[in-house]
Amino acid sequence: MDPVAFNRFQTKLSDVIFNYPAIDNHAHALLHVDKRHDIPFEGLVSHLEGEALIKDAPYTLACYHATSELAKLYGLPRESTWEQVKAKRTEFEYDELCRRAFEPSGIQCILLDDGLGPDGALYDIPWHDQFTKSPTRRVIRIESVAEDILGSIFSNYSDRVTGFSTFYNSLRKYLTENTRDGHAVSFKTVVCYRTGLAVSPEPLAPDSEKLLSAFEKVREKYRSSSKIRLQEKVLNDFVVHIAMEIASVNDIPS
Repeated sequence: MDPVAFNRFQTKLSDVIFNYPAIDNHAHALLHVDKRHDIPFEGLVSHLEGEALIKDAPYTLACYHATSELAKLYGLPRESTWEQVKAKRTEFEYDELCRRAFEPSGIQCILLDDGLGPDGALYDIPWHDQFTKSPTRRVIRIESVAEDILGSIFSNYSDRVTGFSTFYNSLRKYLTENTRDGHAVSFKTVVCYRTGLAVSPEPLAPDSEKLLSAFEKVREKYRSSSKIRLQEKVLNDFVVHIAMEIASVNDIPS
């Protein structure tokens, strides 16, 4: 390619990269304005927790890069520190802060996984539409839905056979109904974090003893801790199979 043609190509490519409308295909809901300071801002750059998050995360490469980018976004000098960036962030009204982040990004549409975050602390999906040209669409995190259903079942428990049957039918109904209405466009699983990616290629029958035993284990952990975390391999695999079947029927990605 001769230099003139290459320069034309480079100009067109640059225009597409920086100006073509983008789809954010993995986003999470924003915190309510009255919850904006409830979660440490360092969580933006690290999965550390507790004291380590506050003390150590600011010295990571991710945070150094974020400091530079956010300083520019907030109108601060390039040499600003992480603490100065955090202080400046608190000066903005929440709506302005959000718009500052969205407007230069060129995001046309958000695909939003609403299964992560404290209960009652997040804005609903339509609220995010004010920052984009196209409506925000939902990505269903299947483990979060399954855990919510399990919580409802365990709070009014009878026996494992009835309980698991209710879980199976309720999960199928929820996933089906929430894809048919066109609001949810995809399923998402975090099975890789819970029990690994070696998902069994063949689903177990709903009345399988292995499934019933795994279901009972989750319930026992709930009884001792009052918390539900879907982390029993045969049960996690089963939930993935349900989602894949419904996704294929309704022609949505997962």
